[in-house]
Amino acid sequence: MTDTAGGEGQTGETKTALAQQIVHLISIKGIKTARTAKDVMSKIASLESTFRAAVDWLSATGQGVEDETTLRANILERCPEYYELFDTMHSRISTRAQLLNTDQHFRKDDTESDDCSSSDESATDTNEVSSHGVSNSAAKRSTSIPISIAQPQTKPKKNDLSGHPALFRLKQAQLDQQRDIQLAELDVRKKELGLREKEFLARQQQLKNEDILAAARIGEANAQATKLREEAEHWSQQRKIALLRERKQLLDEVISSDEIDLLLPLRPQLE
Repeated sequence: MTDTAGGEGQTGETKTALAQQIVHLISIKGIKTARTAKDVMSKIASLESTFRAAVDWLSATGQGVEDETTLRANILERCPEYYELFDTMHSRISTRAQLLNTDQHFRKDDTESDDCSSSDESATDTNEVSSHGVSNSAAKRSTSIPISIAQPQTKPKKNDLSGHPALFRLKQAQLDQQRDIQLAELDVRKKELGLREKEFLARQQQLKNEDILAAARIGEANAQATKLREEAEHWSQQRKIALLRERKQLLDEVISSDEIDLLLPLRPQLE
């Protein structure tokens, strides 16, 4: 049986089954647009093609591009989904895409003749069951298991960008930019805290000055009241002295006390 894009042992029937599962998952998510398994495989092939074009450009022309903005623009021009596909395309086998047209054993007629592959696969399965029995049927089923399930899981490895210097420079520039932004935000926050602290201290000083001013005004009012009271007492005393002098003068002029009391009566507060 000829190997196909899904990896070793992946036939046209297996690819179709996987694509049908994808179509089913899409419908479960609420997307109602009608799609066939061939539509899914065609879309995957298109994504792989644009991703490979971006990778080839990075390996060739992109090596000499120093400007990170230009580098990113050229990558997205060739493959708009490049950064979304990067982790999947460079991850371990267990998470690697099943349908890759860049695989060594991929044949174009597999994606164009899925129905023929399915019928040939069914005929082969029937012959093998009749000639080899149940044990060979079990073996046949085991070969249809995707390589991502059949192989033991390995520990995940970090993405290796050593083979793409231009992409490595772009990633490093992004990290540097993020660091600079974080440092700038931290500096702004420190300045904001400093301003708030200065405002708080200024407000405290303002309240203290207002307390001092209020105390000074109270003291000034008390002093003014004391002064007015002393002046009132002084003029009252002067008035009493003047009245007594006038009465004495009348007495000296031999005017009777009764007449003096009528002319210059003594007020209770002056007696």
